[in-house]
Amino acid sequence: TDAADAAGAVVEAQLRASDIALHLPPTALGLPGAMSGTASLLVDVGTRGGDLGSFLGALTGTARLSVKDGAVPLFGLAEIATAAPDAAADALPGEGLAASAVDSASIGLSFSGGVGMVQVGSVVTPSYSADVQGWIGLLDGSLGLNGAIKTGIAAASTVATGAEPPEPLRFTI
Repeated sequence: TDAADAAGAVVEAQLRASDIALHLPPTALGLPGAMSGTASLLVDVGTRGGDLGSFLGALTGTARLSVKDGAVPLFGLAEIATAAPDAAADALPGEGLAASAVDSASIGLSFSGGVGMVQVGSVVTPSYSADVQGWIGLLDGSLGLNGAIKTGIAAASTVATGAEPPEPLRFTI
């Protein structure tokens, strides 16, 4: 809405999408990235303001994105996983926003005060899995994530040998 008595617009949006081809939205919006896979999205947000900064600063609500059998940016998780002593030798590192292959990935966010709080995030690849939480600055692009990575090959080998599984590798981005 754009009311005559308000200095800016008021927006409320709910979006539900299932089984969409993840490569289509970035291409249609002219965004970089070679993302792929099948995605589902749930968004319920509201905001108000007279410009993009005001909109992002006043954004409230929640969002959930899940992707299966695709490639998405992992913000350095692939590099961290390959640094683990028991990481697969053939693990392919990504570069920050470069897309990395995933079996599945999901993220749950809540928005308030110009920040997207990552309440829960998970990634499963052929060689490792990771859980993450933290925040994303909507106004300045800042990022604060922490979590743990478990390598899949190490878990499988400990079952065969009866050894204790290694501790997850903790990380901060």
